[in-house]
Amino acid sequence: AITDASLGALVREAGVSCLGRYVILMDEDIIIEKFKPLLMDIAICDNEKIEIRAQAMLAICDLAFMFERMMAPIKLGNDANVNGGVGADVDIGADDNTEAVSVSDLLQQVLSSPSTKRSLAIVAAECSTKLLFTGRIHDANIIAHLVTMYFDKDLAATENMDEDEESVQEVGSATRLQQLLTIFFPAYSMSSKISRDTLLASFKPLFAIVNEKVGIKVKGKRAVTWPIAKMVEYIIHNVETGEDSATDAAAAISGADDDNANGGDEEQESSPVLVAAIALCGYLRKELDYVSTTAYERSLF
Repeated sequence: AITDASLGALVREAGVSCLGRYVILMDEDIIIEKFKPLLMDIAICDNEKIEIRAQAMLAICDLAFMFERMMAPIKLGNDANVNGGVGADVDIGADDNTEAVSVSDLLQQVLSSPSTKRSLAIVAAECSTKLLFTGRIHDANIIAHLVTMYFDKDLAATENMDEDEESVQEVGSATRLQQLLTIFFPAYSMSSKISRDTLLASFKPLFAIVNEKVGIKVKGKRAVTWPIAKMVEYIIHNVETGEDSATDAAAAISGADDDNANGGDEEQESSPVLVAAIALCGYLRKELDYVSTTAYERSLF
């Protein structure tokens, strides 16, 4: 039912949704060998219906919480899965013509593709927040896309449109995503040091994403402006909040005073402001032309 296009999109969407719930009860090896490549093929296919791709992504996300092997890259072939083919876990560096794709690659592709419909990007963003917070992935590029969506004026405009209570609670709702991201960033920063390091590493990809979006011109519309300074400040604020939380937790556990909360001789974490400044200077020097550089300088300095 899932791969038979003659059954119609509605039936196939229901089939993918049911499959995502049914396979949870199966053996891990069967899920990884048979159903993981099937769901990945559906989720990554640009020609597939948006609703069906969204259900496949949600199923992959749920299975990733239970089975760490879901995060490993797999080979996706043209005739795999549809004709009963089976994907296999591989090393990305393997010498093979078949493309190897991980769940992180899938999410990043959906979030970054200009052709991705907004509703599908919202589903990918929600799946990303869950996998990031649970520690299944730590990807600076995905974080950068989430920050961009959080400050996206078009998404905010969608949020302000009339939505009934039931639609807001549905996955794919712009309002639901904005609420989720509002909680996600500070909670993610407080969760671990690697989370804060990932946030700091997102500056460079964030600059690249914003610079690309600034260059997009739509006929008949004014150029879109992005609050890059506020975006940088927001990341810094969340990282500093996470560091303060970690310091307080360490002091509470050890019973030490504030001066000894960091362990005395332990290496201090880099200043988020300094990391942001270094990332910005490096990006401006290597990637941007004079016109774009002056635009960034006006925004940030």
